[in-house]
Amino acid sequence: MNSAQSDCVCNTSGHFEGTRGNCHCMADYELNAAGTACIDLVCNSNEVKNAAHTTCICDTAHHWTGQRGACYCEDGYEPNSAGTECVPEQVTCTGVGQILNQDGTACVCDAANHWVPSGTGCVCDDYNHWEQSGNKCQCKSGFRERNGVCKCRKTTAPSGLGQGQTYTFGKYYQTNSTTKEDLTWKVLAVDLDNCRSLLMTEKVIEKRHYIGEYTSQRPLSWQKSDIRSWLNDYPSSENIEGNNYSGNGFYSAAFSSSEQSHIVQVEVDNSSTAGAGINAGPNTHDKLFILNYDEVTTYIPTMADRKAQSTPYAQTTGEADECPSGCNAYCSQCTNGNKTWWIRTHGKNDDARYMYIQANNGDFYLSGYPVCRGLHGVRPAFWYDYSF
Repeated sequence: MNSAQSDCVCNTSGHFEGTRGNCHCMADYELNAAGTACIDLVCNSNEVKNAAHTTCICDTAHHWTGQRGACYCEDGYEPNSAGTECVPEQVTCTGVGQILNQDGTACVCDAANHWVPSGTGCVCDDYNHWEQSGNKCQCKSGFRERNGVCKCRKTTAPSGLGQGQTYTFGKYYQTNSTTKEDLTWKVLAVDLDNCRSLLMTEKVIEKRHYIGEYTSQRPLSWQKSDIRSWLNDYPSSENIEGNNYSGNGFYSAAFSSSEQSHIVQVEVDNSSTAGAGINAGPNTHDKLFILNYDEVTTYIPTMADRKAQSTPYAQTTGEADECPSGCNAYCSQCTNGNKTWWIRTHGKNDDARYMYIQANNGDFYLSGYPVCRGLHGVRPAFWYDYSF
C-alpha cells in the first residue's frame, strides 16, 4: 500500500518498480524461478548484462554468440580446455601444398614454394613450368631451377623456330574447302627463358567478322568476340552471338592432340589503345589469339613485312571483296593478292570498330572497321612450347 493506505504500489524495498499491475524488477535484478521475488541478476562467465541491465546476453566482444544459458563460440573460434573462453580454432592443413595463413585461421596454398589454387586444393604452378613430385614442386622436364625460377635448358630455339624463320605446323583448308594442307607460320619472337616461340600464320587463312552482328552491347571486347571463340573452340557463353565452337573451331580443326600439347595458354593483354582511349576489354587467358597494335609494332615493325597473301580458300569465306571500278584496300585483286587482317585494338573514337592492317601498304587502318563485316582476314598467333 502507499503511505496513505489508499492504493497499491510496487514494492521498491523488494527491488520492484513500475505501476500497479505492471511491476517489474529494477536494473541488476531479475525474477526468481517462482516469479515472486526480485533477486540479483547474475550472468555466466560467457555472458554480460544488456545495456538496461535487465537480462544477460552472450559476450560477443569475446566471440560468444547464441542465447542466454546457451552461448557458444562464433565461427572460427572454439572453447578453451576449461570452457571459459573462446580461442581461435586450431586449423590443421592436410592438403598437399597447403600452409596456415598469417592469422593461423585458414589453409592457403604455399606460393613461396610454387603452389597455386586449383578448385578446393593446390597444384604446382604449371604456367611457370612447375610440376608435382611427391609433396614438392619441381621444374618440368626441359627446364632447370635458377634462383627459384624455372628456366629453359635449351640456349637456342630449335631449327625453324628461330626469330624470322618459318615453321610448318598443323593443317587447314587452303586450296579448297575439302582438303587440309600444311600450315606455314612466321616466327615473330623467341622467349628463350620459357622455351617458346611466337608464331603467326604466314597467310590470311579465313575472312571472318569480328562480332557478327551490330549490337548495342558495350564494350565490344576481345573477350566476347566471335573470332576469339572460333580460334579457341569456346562454347556459346563466351561470345555475344552465342555461337558454340566447342570441338568445331579452328583449334580442333587445325591441330592434332599431340600438336595441341605444344600450344601454350597465355595471358592476353588487352590494354593497348593505340591512342584511341578504348581498350579491348579485360585480359583473357587463351591459347590462340590475334595480335594487337602494340604487338604488331613490336614484332613486325616494318610495314612491308605486315602484308600477307590470302589463301584461295580464305577468299571464299566471309564477305566477298568489295572491288569497284577503282581499287581499294579491301580488294585482293588490286593489292597483288594481299589481304587486310584484323587486330584486336579498337578503332579510334568508336568502340563498334576494330583496327586492321591494310593490304596495299601494311599500315594500320586506325579508324577501324565495323565489327559485323566479314571483309577482313584472320592470322592466328600463339606461343609454341619447344621444351620437349
